[in-house]
Amino acid sequence: MSESLVDIILDPAVRIDETTGLQDDDVDLGVTPLPPAFASRLSTLGAPSSPDEAAVSASGAVRYSPTGALGNVALTDVNGDPLNGVDSGFDRTSTGNDILLYTDTEDDNIVLGKDAVTGEIVFAIYLTEPTGDPLESSIWVVEYDAIEHDGADMLNDGDGNDHDASYDLANLVYVTAFEEQTFSFANAPSGNNLFMAFGDASQALVITGEAPANESTGESVSSGSTVNSSQGGGATTLGTNGQQIKAQEAIVVTFVTGANPDYLAGAGAGNNPGQPLSSTEAKEESNIQFSGYVLTQAAEFTISQMTPGNTSTTMSLEIHAYLTSDASGDDYIDNNPLIDGDAAINITDDSVEVLRGGFDVVGTLGVTVDYTGNGVVVTGVKDGDVVRYETDGDHNRVLIRNDQPEKGAGSN
Repeated sequence: MSESLVDIILDPAVRIDETTGLQDDDVDLGVTPLPPAFASRLSTLGAPSSPDEAAVSASGAVRYSPTGALGNVALTDVNGDPLNGVDSGFDRTSTGNDILLYTDTEDDNIVLGKDAVTGEIVFAIYLTEPTGDPLESSIWVVEYDAIEHDGADMLNDGDGNDHDASYDLANLVYVTAFEEQTFSFANAPSGNNLFMAFGDASQALVITGEAPANESTGESVSSGSTVNSSQGGGATTLGTNGQQIKAQEAIVVTFVTGANPDYLAGAGAGNNPGQPLSSTEAKEESNIQFSGYVLTQAAEFTISQMTPGNTSTTMSLEIHAYLTSDASGDDYIDNNPLIDGDAAINITDDSVEVLRGGFDVVGTLGVTVDYTGNGVVVTGVKDGDVVRYETDGDHNRVLIRNDQPEKGAGSN
């Protein structure tokens, strides 16, 4: 997450006026209909078919300035987390009840203002997907019931209600943008290691086997799942307990921030301060050093090599996403398997893509995805395929398993 990726061009970005007729940013939905994704989701959520009022900002109310590829954009709280019952400070006129703010669990471009007692949608906000060059979004607002306007009594009738009072959601609803990050396994120190780490101090990957040894308590690194690397014969490959991910074994990838650069893979590895991660350092749990986690709702990885390596070789793999709070250093490996105690995050139905030659081949060429449970099983994957997935909520850890049989036909 980076707030520096977002620039709100208009202040405020959009105004909705409850007065009869079109004022400020109000629109006639018969002329300018709601974006289809917004309208469809509101219908699914049971909102009335026709809002009392609707408004949209100018195109380009929000502008993005990523240094690389822009990833997900969302409406969140100040920390980039989904809004979950935050008091808007507004009251619903018809009931007098508080209105609470929720980021939609299915589409994080939507924030719902709900009656705190009845749960009915009083208003909704929608951030359109970025388009154009520069990348820009608009903001829509729809309202289904009036909001109380307490303030100076403009009508002098003693009710304390000012029909021209203005209220906003400043410091409550934020636009959060995520920049896509690409990680390479180049410069990984060869050997049988407890962990590997790649990236930079801003965002990094910590990689282990599924059941690594608790080295900080005296267990031998080789007594648990190791993470292995090889730089021979092409691209750097990672495996567990060998130069590949063996059948029914898995690697665990955790997304972190604030990693110590001395313990990240890089050119010129060594054991001295200022030198990147060495194989010696990669065998000590205390060197798994980071300050926090990076949350994401999408990731992808490339299948770099298969055995046997002919063009007809295919495999099945499992993907499971988690939200972990494991501490760094000697407290990182306290559970075995490592994912014990983590919250499983559902991989979104129909989100998995297998890109082959730039095209998604899921549903063709023998490539299938089974969404049973929170994880998925992807069948028919080949060397060089890029596997992409999305999750229903934030996750910071993924387990990738070779789902081939351990013995007999197909045990690659």
